[in-house]
Amino acid sequence: MKKIKIQHFTLPDKQSVYTDRKKNYKVHLGNGYIASYSNRNDVTAFLADCNCFLNQKLQEHSFLFVETFKLYQQAWFYMDKTKKIEFNHFKTINEAFDLATSRSHFTNGNHFVFSHLNNINKVLTDILTDLKEVFDLRNFTSNKHVAVYLIKQLTDLKEDVANYPNHNEKLKEKINEIIKQL
Repeated sequence: MKKIKIQHFTLPDKQSVYTDRKKNYKVHLGNGYIASYSNRNDVTAFLADCNCFLNQKLQEHSFLFVETFKLYQQAWFYMDKTKKIEFNHFKTINEAFDLATSRSHFTNGNHFVFSHLNNINKVLTDILTDLKEVFDLRNFTSNKHVAVYLIKQLTDLKEDVANYPNHNEKLKEKINEIIKQL
């Protein structure tokens, strides 16, 4: 099975005069987060958690890709020359999926995996926005609502990826708010 496997981190410089900046193992992620650990086992545990999270988000994007393609096929007969969605967008998404899985172990894989996930998310959102307009013009209300729901799911996914590894804290806050309301 194809999967993301980031594995790069910087080694500590034991000779450095800087106490924290250079004497820890560091993992730089594509969303701007830098994890710093004094123990190599902690770094490998963080990378394993990160890989698990990224693979889960990749699978969620894949599910939304399939649902978007279904909507595209339903709308294809109703698209005229003025509002035509390029089929090449789906090819772009497939290439981004391939790049995210096949190049995640490269030197800059920690960064580019996030870039490819964001690219998939943006193209899917663009397609769904165009589909929503097509369904709105044709008064296909149920399909329009499905497109809006999928856009919301993509927005949540984008936020989760951008806020990793702090996504668990936001989830805990939402759960606590719901409990307080009860």
